[in-house]
Amino acid sequence: MPVPTNDTWQDLAPQPKDAELPRTKVFAVKAETTVQDGEVWLHLQGQLPTPCHRLRVEVTREEDTLLVHVYAVLPDPNAMCIQTLKPFNVQLRLDVPPMDYTVKVQTP
Repeated sequence: MPVPTNDTWQDLAPQPKDAELPRTKVFAVKAETTVQDGEVWLHLQGQLPTPCHRLRVEVTREEDTLLVHVYAVLPDPNAMCIQTLKPFNVQLRLDVPPMDYTVKVQTP
């Protein structure tokens, strides 16, 4: 698994308590990779179901293909939360060799 290496990844990686929470679909996910200074970056844009949801990202590599699993979790299902979409726009530095990748996004 190519592990993203910047601080943002710590916020987006699946957490131990996530196993107890249902995965929720995120909307209109756009994903692309770029190479900057010999490093591969994954750029993700989309929308969370509500501002209370937390974005989760898992990335695996199969040769020249990056499989990106993008989903949301709701840490407190009893919390009062406004019912509106919340945009997200994140960049993750990946620990993979620089090359052209096909990016496949999967959501639950």
